[in-house]
Amino acid sequence: MYAYLKRIFSWLLMLGICLGMLPILPAEVSAADNIVIAGVDIGYADGSFFTKNGKTCKDNNNYNINGVAKASCHGRAGYSCANSTDPSCNCMRYWPTGYKETCQIDLRGTQCFGFARYCQWKVYGTYDGNSPSAFMDLTGVITESQCTGENLKQKLLGCAPATHLRSRSSQRGVHSISIISTSDSGVVYVDCNTDGGCVVRRFTVSWEELAQFLRRYGGVDYAYSYGPNQPAPDCGCEETHSGTYFCATKKDNLTIRSGHGVQYASVGSIPPGAAVTVTKASGTGENDWAHVTYNGVSGYASMAYLQKEQISTPIPDIQWWISDPESGEALDACKVGGSYDFCYRLYDTVSGKDWDAAQKSNYTVRLTLYHPDGTVISANQENFTEDTGRIVGSFTEPGTYKFDVAVAGDFTITQTHSFEVKADPITVNLSLETVSLVMGEKEKESCEILAWATGYHSGEWVLNWKADNETISCFWGQWDNKKVPLTVTAKARGEAQLTVSVKDKNSGAVLHSKTVTVKVDALEYTISYHANEGTGAPDSQTKYHGATLRLSDVKPKRAGHSFAGWSPYPDGQEPAYLPGEGYDLDESVELYAVWLPGCEEDAHDWKAATCEAAKTCSLCGKTEGEPADHTYENGVCTICGVREYAGLRGDANGDEKLNYKDALLVLRHSIGLDQLSEAAQALCDVDGKPGLNYRDALMILRASIGLETLN
Repeated sequence: MYAYLKRIFSWLLMLGICLGMLPILPAEVSAADNIVIAGVDIGYADGSFFTKNGKTCKDNNNYNINGVAKASCHGRAGYSCANSTDPSCNCMRYWPTGYKETCQIDLRGTQCFGFARYCQWKVYGTYDGNSPSAFMDLTGVITESQCTGENLKQKLLGCAPATHLRSRSSQRGVHSISIISTSDSGVVYVDCNTDGGCVVRRFTVSWEELAQFLRRYGGVDYAYSYGPNQPAPDCGCEETHSGTYFCATKKDNLTIRSGHGVQYASVGSIPPGAAVTVTKASGTGENDWAHVTYNGVSGYASMAYLQKEQISTPIPDIQWWISDPESGEALDACKVGGSYDFCYRLYDTVSGKDWDAAQKSNYTVRLTLYHPDGTVISANQENFTEDTGRIVGSFTEPGTYKFDVAVAGDFTITQTHSFEVKADPITVNLSLETVSLVMGEKEKESCEILAWATGYHSGEWVLNWKADNETISCFWGQWDNKKVPLTVTAKARGEAQLTVSVKDKNSGAVLHSKTVTVKVDALEYTISYHANEGTGAPDSQTKYHGATLRLSDVKPKRAGHSFAGWSPYPDGQEPAYLPGEGYDLDESVELYAVWLPGCEEDAHDWKAATCEAAKTCSLCGKTEGEPADHTYENGVCTICGVREYAGLRGDANGDEKLNYKDALLVLRHSIGLDQLSEAAQALCDVDGKPGLNYRDALMILRASIGLETLN
């Protein structure tokens, strides 16, 4: 029963629309939360996606159509969704399957535009692009300044549901919305792709809020509202403009419409150049309309494409010229080293006017510059689609060049033009001033070259710096009839010859040269030396900028140490420079002596070897060789006191015991009754005096009974 009543309601609704009495119905939401327009469930809810797979186009991670996984369509820069047959495009054009072969309706558009048409189709069974005669434009173009809430309310209040409101094109692009209903307070509408991901959204806004939204897009382009067979209003045209006119379109037929404006349906057409009868018109301007009759068909046509004069068939041709890029003045020839504009103009030889967009011709103009050897000059060939254009050419050598202009498309024109590139003779007056330079400065004093050149700027100057007949540096450049200051970098101290030559840039011939003597000083840097706890550091040295300094050969001295070299740091452990080594840095520095433990080889203070120690340096303690032999007197070394013979002191008989027998032998030896060996004598001489005597015997006897100790 519900379906039956819904069908009856839809029939009544269509009848009311046809009679111009359609009531404005508020938006409703079905049980499934889908948006409803004029009682019709459009099948999409607020927040759903108008796409092939019901998911966003902007970030579709699980998207898979025809095997193309993880695709993203109009989120990609530079990608157009007009051709939604691309399997990587998720936008809906062929509803509801997404494919032309299986769809119910081809909306001939996607995103917001396709969705607005879809809403019309759901409510009326057709849309503005399919049945233009069933829809009329309620607004026409509304510019940004004209787009106010009051103006929109005046034009749109009471419009049919699913009216397709299209914004103008701006930097933000264009946008379409579908109006659900209107009231004195505002508008309820639905759109798609506000977020860039084809999401469907429903909005309730005031008239001024709607105007503010549309002003962001530059205003309104049209508002197609359903209303078939609506009669055109009284246009207020006058018969003063009646007569025979001719269709002034260049290619396409002029449309005859059922009403006084482009929003009305086409009822016929007038071919280019055909005569048409005008009975009255609103005027003769581009925005005026005329009541016309052609070939038995009456209607309305734009006066922008009707004119009184007989229309002649246009004949395209090309005009070309060479222009100065700064002044715009047309030139007869080019010169070496210059830059020029090579221009063309595509025009109608019959009217003398530009072959403008009114011709609606499809064509491209290709400009090409050729070198005298026939090769194409790099980067100087381009395609144009406008009536006028230019490319830039510059030339480094004289000769006969060629310039091609070729038109291809609906018609073909090819022209080849030859032109000469010449190099003017050059005369130069050159003078130099003697200069004094300082090497190493960031800002050098300038050697001023005063050059005046007549003719074209095709010369160059070459600067040679010579010291000891060696060319050090060269420069090149151009002049422009003015004094040229040169910055010269000096390479050697003293006096040098500075030669400036002016050459022809084409032939290389020397036009003028002059040589001057230049005095060159140099920045000075101080190299000082620090003995670093030693003595005898070398005197400071002076280094000149750019030159290599040979460090001093003088070595400092330090007791007990040897000199390793020089370091820029007081506590340096490793030498950075050696005596006599080259120093190249252009900076002052203080060098510190680096010392190693131990005297220099030629600086030891040797003490003679003794029986106690070898030869020894008193400064560093170094020893050399072996200790000296003992000097014995009476078996005792006179230097260290070491006894010559080893054994028990006082043991005269050698039995390694000390008793009265030893004392008796010593006494007998002292009075000549016995003779001890030299070694025994040395052991028994215990009184510290040379030779054996009774005292030695007595001391030995006392020692044997424990009354004395022998040393």
